[in-house]
Parts: sequence; C-alpha cells; structure tokens
Amino acid sequence: MSFLETLGRYTIGIFHQLGAVILLLIAAVKEIGAFRGRETMKQCLALGVLSFPIVALTLLFTGMVLSVQIAGELTKYGADFTVGAIVAIGMGRELGPVLCGVVLAGRVGAAITAEIGTMRVTEQIDAFTKLKFESEFQRLSPGGAISYVEVPNMQDNLEAVMSVLQFIYDNIMYAELNTKSDYCQCCGYDGEIKIVEDDGKLVWECPKCGNRDQNKLNVARRTCGYIGTQFWNQGRTQEIKDRVLHL
Repeated sequence: MSFLETLGRYTIGIFHQLGAVILLLIAAVKEIGAFRGRETMKQCLALGVLSFPIVALTLLFTGMVLSVQIAGELTKYGADFTVGAIVAIGMGRELGPVLCGVVLAGRVGAAITAEIGTMRVTEQIDAFTKLKFESEFQRLSPGGAISYVEVPNMQDNLEAVMSVLQFIYDNIMYAELNTKSDYCQCCGYDGEIKIVEDDGKLVWECPKCGNRDQNKLNVARRTCGYIGTQFWNQGRTQEIKDRVLHL
C-alpha cells in the first residue's frame, strides 16, 4: 500500500507541475496582445542572422583540424583521396549540426543575458499588479521564490503597508517590501538618504543637513536578494537610483 501511495503522490505531483506550466503558458499568451512584427524581425536578425559568422568560423576551424588529423593517417595507407569526403560527411551530417547548436545556444544565451542585465526598467506598475503576476511563477518554484516591492519611506503611511501585507498573505507564497531604512549621524535624520549627482558622480546625501560623509551615514538597500549596508560602486548606485517605485 505504501508503494501505491508513493506512486500516486509522485503522479499527482507531475500533473500538478504540468498544470502549472500550462496555466502559465495560457497567462503568457494572453499578455502578448498585438503581434509586433518589426520587433520580431529585429530579434530574428540579432539572434539568427548575426550568429552566422561565429558559427561559420567555428565550423571552419573544426573542419581544418579534422582534416589535418586524419590526413596523416590515411596517407600511410594510400587513402588520402578520401579525406575530403570524410570531412564533408563527418562535418555535414554529424559534427556540424552539433557544433552549430552548441555555439548558437551559447551565443544567443549570452546575448540575451547581457541585454537583460543592462536593460533599464522604467515600466510603471503598482505593487498589487506586480505581486499578482509574479504569484503565477511561484507555483513553478517549489524550491522557493521571493518577490519584492520597491517602496519609498512608508513611516507615515502604515495603512498602505498593511494593505500590501494583507495582499501578500492572500495571494503569494513569499514577498517582501524594499523600504528605506536610513539614518544620518550628523543631524539625526531618520528617513531616505537621497542619491544626487555631483560633477558626473553619484553621491549619497542627507536631504536634511546635506551630509555626504559615508562614515556618518547609515544606508540599507536590497541588492542581489540581500539587504546590504555598505556603499556600492557607481553602476549599482545608478541601478538603485533608477528603481521604479510600486507604491
């Protein structure tokens, strides 16, 4: 009986995951809206046509190496005239498609990852819509998933904070608020330390007394999933400054 229970539990789990994937696919198709042909052709060009040079170069040098390696051995037996046919068949039927797929996947994956990593997100979306949308993805993450909501200093609007927390409790497994918890040691300001630009450089400044001494400023921001209290480089500081607020 225990074997049947285990088998049934495993089968139900598989269908549960399959159903979650299908529901996510349906939700994704609904969000597509109008077909954007120009953008689609642009991506086909960037990911397909522009990948041809690196793929061709890889196959060229692989074929050259293969020719050099087998030519010496075949010459010993007077079969050097078969080198061309062997390389053509080996590269065309077997090795070529495999190398093409590997190189293409690596090149496309790296290009998309780099684009996502440098993309500036400016879409305005409220906290409730964001959490509701991301809750669909958490179904596919039984190992754990965390959602975040970027908010300003909410000390004077606790009612809104409680509304978001209640929505999180009702709709999503795990989510947190990225609120501002800063402090200026010079004037005692307890709020959000601002990021300002000074001669092309981003610096942290107390909005009350203008203090810019990092040794006398306590700033906490979430970076890479964790709360950090150290000051960051210019690239990360720019990313923090550009974050879209959801409340």
